[in-house]
Amino acid sequence: MCGRYYFMWKNNQAFHELRRKVEQYALCEYAKEEVFPSQNALVLIEEGDSYRPIIMKWGMGTSNSQLVINAREESVKERVMFRNDYNHHCLIPCNGFYEWVNSTNGKQKILITKKDHELIYLAGFYNRRNEFVILTANSEKEMRSIHERTPLIVTQDKISAFLHKNVNPKVDNDNLRIQQVPIQHKQEQLSLFKDFEV
Repeated sequence: MCGRYYFMWKNNQAFHELRRKVEQYALCEYAKEEVFPSQNALVLIEEGDSYRPIIMKWGMGTSNSQLVINAREESVKERVMFRNDYNHHCLIPCNGFYEWVNSTNGKQKILITKKDHELIYLAGFYNRRNEFVILTANSEKEMRSIHERTPLIVTQDKISAFLHKNVNPKVDNDNLRIQQVPIQHKQEQLSLFKDFEV
């Protein structure tokens, strides 16, 4: 699944159009660097023939006060809580996402990026309360040794097609860059299991 992701602006061509759009809509109060569930994050939604950036909360609340942050792509249409929302496509821009693997010293934090794309977009959908979840599917290739689930990635050339529902995202576990990163404090390990996927 995807329990955290990383977003930071870079001064290169991949970020140019997105930055221009964000400045056009004067958006500024959204999470950067390591993004956690329940934070307000930068999201792209359909607007006319193009897209617009907007700020939404990561995670959909349930009736028992839990926070759903991911949805399984293969069963999302069958879930009652998503019945009215799964067609509201959105994209979450990021540099990469985090996973945790077991090691001899406990949980090891991993940052996963794409070697060939400094900016990627995670596929998701949102509800009327401006809450979003990230779509996941079964991992493939190298990613399978890290986690059985992987977020669905959309590249820049497919932004419009996905938002306008002209293409379904596929698992893209090619050309991954996998880096170990330090866990900042023990409380971070304790929080790994509070949010969930359905």
